[in-house]
Amino acid sequence: MLHTLHARREKPWSCRRQNASKSQNGSVDEGYDDARSLYNGMIDKRPRLIARCADVADVMTAVHFGRDNNLLVAIRGGGHYGPGLGSCDDAHLEQAAKARSELSLMHLYPIDGAVHRVGPTETAWNCRDATWSMVIAGIDPDPSNAGALKTWAKAYWEAVHPYTMGGAYVNFMMEEGEDRVKATYGDNYERLVEAKNTYDPTNLFRVNQNIKPTPQQEA
Repeated sequence: MLHTLHARREKPWSCRRQNASKSQNGSVDEGYDDARSLYNGMIDKRPRLIARCADVADVMTAVHFGRDNNLLVAIRGGGHYGPGLGSCDDAHLEQAAKARSELSLMHLYPIDGAVHRVGPTETAWNCRDATWSMVIAGIDPDPSNAGALKTWAKAYWEAVHPYTMGGAYVNFMMEEGEDRVKATYGDNYERLVEAKNTYDPTNLFRVNQNIKPTPQQEA
C-alpha cells in the first residue's frame, strides 16, 4: 500500500491499488510542508499531491494516477539536487569578491579515474574527457537576498562559461533550457530522443532536465 500520501487541494483525491486505498480531505495534510521541502531552500513549490511509495507497485499506482488525471508528474530521489555547472582564475576571484554572502561559494569537483575509463558513447553523459566540474552556490539565511544571490551566481557562471566544454553534469543543473540539455549530452542526445520516443512518447515524465520526444504527427 502507499506508505504515505500528502495533499494540498480544494477537493478530495483518491489513489487506489487493489485492496489498499487512501483518501485525504482538507486543504493541507499533516506533514505536507515537511514532505514538499527541497534541498535548495530558494525553491518553494507546492504540489497538489505527494505520494511516498513503499514498493514498485506503489510507484506504478502513483504514475498511472497522475497520467489518468492529467496531472504534472515529478519523480524525486533521496539525494540532494540543486535543480538546478576550466581554468579562469581572474574570473573566479572577481566573482568571489562580489559575493553577496560569506556563505556563498564555488565547489570544484575533480573528474578523473573511473570517469575517464568509460567511453563517451557508453552512457548518456559524454563529457568523459572533462577534468573538473564546477558548482556555484549562492547561500544566505535571509530569503530577501534571493534575487541578489541569483544575479551574482549567473554573472559568475557567464564569466567562466566560455572557458568550459559547454555542457554540464545533469544533476547539478537548474532549469537552464533545452540548449543546455543538448550541450550536456552532446552526440548522445539524438539516441536519447529515440529512447524517449519509444518509452515516453507523450512526455509524461517531463519535470526534469527534459529530453523532448519527436512531435507526433496527426494521422
